[in-house]
Amino acid sequence: HPFAPEHYAEDLHETLEPLDLDPAAVVAHSMGVRTAVHFADQHPTCVRGLVLVDLNFSGLAGGGFGQKLEKVLH
Repeated sequence: HPFAPEHYAEDLHETLEPLDLDPAAVVAHSMGVRTAVHFADQHPTCVRGLVLVDLNFSGLAGGGFGQKLEKVLH
């Protein structure tokens, strides 16, 4: 599938779902932050908390990422 954070978030969900774990603290670095934010937005019951490290905000204004980030952080 295409290389996009939305698809990586679904891959993460497909990996974690069969494990039947409690909600996870998701730690993401750099480009992985986008995947973590999409995962938290798409599967909020799977996420206990987010640790977002070293995200470069330049170029993230498009595609509604800022609104999605605000949504999952509140």
